[in-house]
Amino acid sequence: MGIIERILEFLFGKKKPEHGQAQASLEDSVKMVSAELAGNERQLVQFSSAKFSEIKHLVLRLSKGAELLEKQKIDLKEGNEGFRRIVTTSQKNLSRQLRGLSQKLFPPQSVTAQSVREYCARALPAIANDLMPYWKNVALTKLLLKEEIKDLGENLKELASVISQLHAKAFDPRMAKLSNMDGLGKKIAEKAGAIGALGPKIAQEKKALEVLQADALSAEAAISEKAHSAQALGLKELEARISLLESRKAEIVSRLNSSLAPLEKVLKRLHSVAESGDALSVREKEVLALLLGKPESAIISDPKGETTKAIFSKAAEMIESGSISLKDSEKEKRLEALRALIAKDFFSEFFWEMNKCQAELSQCQKEASSLTISSELRALEAKLASGKAAVESKRHELDSQEKEFAKLRAEEKQLYAEFTSLFSPVFGGGREMKGG
Repeated sequence: MGIIERILEFLFGKKKPEHGQAQASLEDSVKMVSAELAGNERQLVQFSSAKFSEIKHLVLRLSKGAELLEKQKIDLKEGNEGFRRIVTTSQKNLSRQLRGLSQKLFPPQSVTAQSVREYCARALPAIANDLMPYWKNVALTKLLLKEEIKDLGENLKELASVISQLHAKAFDPRMAKLSNMDGLGKKIAEKAGAIGALGPKIAQEKKALEVLQADALSAEAAISEKAHSAQALGLKELEARISLLESRKAEIVSRLNSSLAPLEKVLKRLHSVAESGDALSVREKEVLALLLGKPESAIISDPKGETTKAIFSKAAEMIESGSISLKDSEKEKRLEALRALIAKDFFSEFFWEMNKCQAELSQCQKEASSLTISSELRALEAKLASGKAAVESKRHELDSQEKEFAKLRAEEKQLYAEFTSLFSPVFGGGREMKGG
């Protein structure tokens, strides 16, 4: 406020304002703070109402003074006319600025602690900020209208003094600390409310997690029990038997493939020749296609190998006649391979074994499909997977809530520390707060 007085002095030529150990719980302390703050704000409102009356009077006087200043006539013919014109311009500019300032300094209609603080925060700087750029206008106008400027200066100094007193009251350090503590108290209450609401929810979620974990354990136990039942053991034996029979089938097909491997080129050329003529019958063409593509089906389709041997015989004839052309070094090898296959007992070596293996395999598969243990285990495993996913989801949700709870507690602790650090210095008299 000293700076404003100095500015006004500089502008107008000479004025200012003045201003046992007990423990309380947080709740009591907050009530104490709120009560004292409310009392102080009531006093501020009462004080401000009186000061606003003074300010209104001074602002109206300032406005009228600005009007009178503007109405003052300066005789341009007396003395230096150029100089007097400059003073006249300064006079009008200053008058306009003072009228604008008087509007800014007019008090609010509603008088509350908040409106008082807002008014003081803008009014006090306005006196300096709005006039300082016009100090030359003041100085020039003062040269010819000394008494008018003097009256305006006294009026402004009085206004500055009253607003300064109001500002000191509105921004009293003790009241500022009380207001700060009151805000902290409200924030602590908010945090405590959030913690109070979240605590039971976490407890409820923990119980829900325990139920889900128990369900998952129950499903695991049921799976273990089913997996060791007589039906499950019987299914394992059948599955092992099925695996063995499928391996045998594969081995039979592999033997046939090994036998046919040296003749692959011959059979492919025979197939090409047969496609473009009538070297093979329809039946022989069908079996030849199976020998080249699906040997296992060829065994079933031609159990005794009669058609297969007929195909091999025709292939041998075509090699010998040159219809199937081979290098001389290959001919005898391919013919020997064909003769060996023609001499084979296809029924005993391939079909009988394959048929016996397939019959047993079909029986095992039928028995396995009649058992309900597989579907029961699948249902239990699906239930377990779903249960584990629910447990994981609930655990993640609970973890988030516990982190939020810890965050709220830490924030509450920080707010409490700030509140307690202000409480004793403000209330003095040995007052202290109980631990939170």
